[in-house]
Amino acid sequence: MLKEIKNFFHFHKREKKGILFLIIICFLLTILYELLPFFIEPQLNKTRLDQLIQLKDSINRVQLLTYKNKHILNNKKWAINESNFNGKKINAYKPFYFNPNTVSESELNLIGLNKRFIKSFLNYRNKGKKFNNLSDFNRVFDLKQEEFEAVKDFITFPENKTITEEKKLKEIIKREEQIMVDINTADTITLMKLKGIGPAFARRIANYRNKLGGFYKKEQLMEVWGIDTSLFQFIEPYLILGKNIRKIDLNKVEISQLKNHPYLNYNTAQSIIQIRNRIGHYNSIEDIKKSVILKSETFEKLKPYLTISEDE
Repeated sequence: MLKEIKNFFHFHKREKKGILFLIIICFLLTILYELLPFFIEPQLNKTRLDQLIQLKDSINRVQLLTYKNKHILNNKKWAINESNFNGKKINAYKPFYFNPNTVSESELNLIGLNKRFIKSFLNYRNKGKKFNNLSDFNRVFDLKQEEFEAVKDFITFPENKTITEEKKLKEIIKREEQIMVDINTADTITLMKLKGIGPAFARRIANYRNKLGGFYKKEQLMEVWGIDTSLFQFIEPYLILGKNIRKIDLNKVEISQLKNHPYLNYNTAQSIIQIRNRIGHYNSIEDIKKSVILKSETFEKLKPYLTISEDE
């Protein structure tokens, strides 16, 4: 019996290879089944997708219709309050644009506001009170919330525009009273009298003026760090340009002085000194253009600060 069982589970060499091959195939198929969803995109149910698209389009049409109806109601300047549908009377309001500081009693009645509120409103205004915003209007006694909601978009305050214009006029007058400032002689305290120029700007202007040797045109102020075109245009009408420019004598200046000018650097300053040493002295300020590293635009900016000694 045992021998027969043993013979039953005995396999030949070729049978063993076949069983091993089947096991490998089963294993690979299992792996492939698990990985298949990562390589094949799921197919959507086209019918279901079409239904969803149709539903979305229907919602969009309803939203568009609602928006158009609301827009039409606003343009007609009327609104209906439907605060209670349980057998109670529906209150109807017919608001139009009005100024609470000038609206009459008859106009308030036409809008449909309640009598008690109109009486409280007129008493409040007769005491000399002014309505400057919606909150002031909403604080009046006996105004129902649904009434406020119906008229709030129609309340205007045109006098606020007048107040704003008055403020602008006062600002213009204040600017016209601005003192004139000589930017070549003014100290930092005087520079700060220019509207828009604080302590930091005043110090920068004074420091830059000292390095330059003075300003020969107002636009040079925009070379000061932080002063842009808008600020310059704002203060330009109140600027005076003095003529006291500190000149640089090309035949006497040392490189230690020349290199510190804002329009020059060490290499350019050294080149100017070397040319002077080579030719003996400068006969004209144009002679420094012999320097190959001196740009023409730099020369034009520097020219007002240059001079030649009369005894040379």
